[in-house]
This record gives sequence, structure tokens and C-alpha cells, in this order.
Amino acid sequence: MALSHIIFNNRNELIRINPFKVVYYEAYGNYSYAVFTNGVKVILPVGLTDLQHILVQNFKERARVFLHIGRRFIVNTEFVVKVCVPKQQLTLCDMVSSTIYNLPVSKEALKKIKNMYINKQIWN
Repeated sequence: MALSHIIFNNRNELIRINPFKVVYYEAYGNYSYAVFTNGVKVILPVGLTDLQHILVQNFKERARVFLHIGRRFIVNTEFVVKVCVPKQQLTLCDMVSSTIYNLPVSKEALKKIKNMYINKQIWN
């Protein structure tokens, strides 16, 4: 059976998430937030770099849907609906709930994402 959840265990609590239901992860010092489609925000006891390693280690090829953007975000490319370079904004949504996330992203990063889409490196 394929692994579908990650479990984070620290001194006082246990956190279990399905990473593929996370719209994006956001840096929060040495921690990070997992933000879900319904707006729920869960703090994880790891930074983004460690989180990226955990995703790749546990999900191998399936982890390709996660894109590390700058220092602040890892986005689930399955939820990207709009790349707006002039506004420096990346829009994410599941197209089911009414929650829409507009993330501030640099023009350079947005151009890279747009080119990845055009070259079918993501969303193929």
C-alpha cells in the first residue's frame, strides 16, 4: 500500500497530515505551516528545507508536485490556477471550496514557474 500521510512526532504532540491535500507550505522560522484547501493552518515542527527532504524521501516521484519557491513557500502545483507576473502573485485554489490563496512571489520565480508550465515540466 502506498504511503499517503506524514507523521510528525515531537515532545508534546503528534501531527498526521496528507501532504497532497496541502495547498502550500509556508516558512515560519524553524517551523512551517501546512495550509489546507479549507483554510486550516497546521504548524509543523520542521523548516521548509527539511520538509522538502521528507516529501522526497517518503513520496519519491509523487513529490514532484511540490515546488519550493524562494525561502518562503513550497506550493502544491496541483492547486496553481494563475501565475500573474506583473502583480507578483501566484493564485492557488482547489476549484471546489471558495477559499482562494494569493501568494506574493517574486517576478523571477513566477517567470520560472510559467516557463516550467510551458515546457511541461509541471502539470503534464
